Amino acid sequence: MKQARGLATNLFKIVTVLFLVTFGITIIVRLLPGDPAQLLLPFGTPEEIGALRAELGLDKNVFSYYFSWLGNFVQGDFGKYYLTDAEGGTQVSAMIANTLPRTLLLMLYTVGFSLAVSIPLGILLAYRSDTRTDRNVSNFLFGLASIPNFAIGLALAFLVGVKLDLVNPLGYIPIADGVGEHFKSMLLPVL
Repeated sequence: MKQARGLATNLFKIVTVLFLVTFGITIIVRLLPGDPAQLLLPFGTPEEIGALRAELGLDKNVFSYYFSWLGNFVQGDFGKYYLTDAEGGTQVSAMIANTLPRTLLLMLYTVGFSLAVSIPLGILLAYRSDTRTDRNVSNFLFGLASIPNFAIGLALAFLVGVKLDLVNPLGYIPIADGVGEHFKSMLLPVL
């Protein structure tokens, strides 16, 4: 019973924080100078800009706009992304659905690689506690942890992808196009 109450309390806190943050962002965006509809249609007629403002919900007050957005969001309608070549924008939910399988696959590979490296390394360091091996590996890992991830990623992409030409540093190859090529294309993102 106590755990259920704690879970309910934490869930309430999460929902409250999400509500306040999204509402705060809505207010901040509405207070910014400029008109998003005019930015999307810089050469549009006043009628076209007015129609786009109505489509985006910018003709409503902040509260109506926010609760309309929140209702759509809860139903899975995340809106449209207008900075594409598609006429009228691209549904964000379609973009997410398109990239989600690759993202989940990348997560699976990353967790598998992390476990495959960290568990044996942890066992080795526990077995060789307070030895030169323990100190050297620990110092190396602390040094590696101090380097920003983007710097390691750029260095690996340059070294492995450009200089050594072992993998293509850009792009994704589906597993249907060959298992070896697929894993080569996933090597850098996993690392």
